[in-house]
Amino acid sequence: MSEKIKIYEGDVITLIEVQECHIPPEVLFEWVKDIQSYAQTIPGCQHSGVIEVISPVEEMAYLDIGFGIWHEKIITHNMYQPDKRIEIQLVSGPFKSLSGSWTFDPITDSKETTRVELSLNVEFHSWFLESLANFIITHHKGLILEFVERKIKSYEYQKTQYPTTY
Repeated sequence: MSEKIKIYEGDVITLIEVQECHIPPEVLFEWVKDIQSYAQTIPGCQHSGVIEVISPVEEMAYLDIGFGIWHEKIITHNMYQPDKRIEIQLVSGPFKSLSGSWTFDPITDSKETTRVELSLNVEFHSWFLESLANFIITHHKGLILEFVERKIKSYEYQKTQYPTTY
């Protein structure tokens, strides 16, 4: 099951994406929390990392995003509820506002299938950024689906390169 919803309320766009994945919630949680790997798994992300670990459940992180001639740095304050939820709040970047969350809900008793929801609220400074974001959202099959597929490929590649470490 995959679902993508876009809601406009004034200048704020809310994007809600839901995906069922046959991966345990704790694995998906760790994949999303692994900000250092975003450059290999998120389209347009050129660099990423943790700026500061505030506590075991709170960090400041950055993403360097670029498409064509447009390049920006996004800094977020991230709060974690291990294996369940990640909350994101914009500190600085090209948006008027950005907030959101990832939630990871096990579907079965065995906890091998997870309902993942990404919810983002974005307000843009310019029509250019809004147009670029709309293009990306419209032309990608789904941010969650692409992210998970890339993480699985990366994980499988690492297993073949370093089989004794798994």
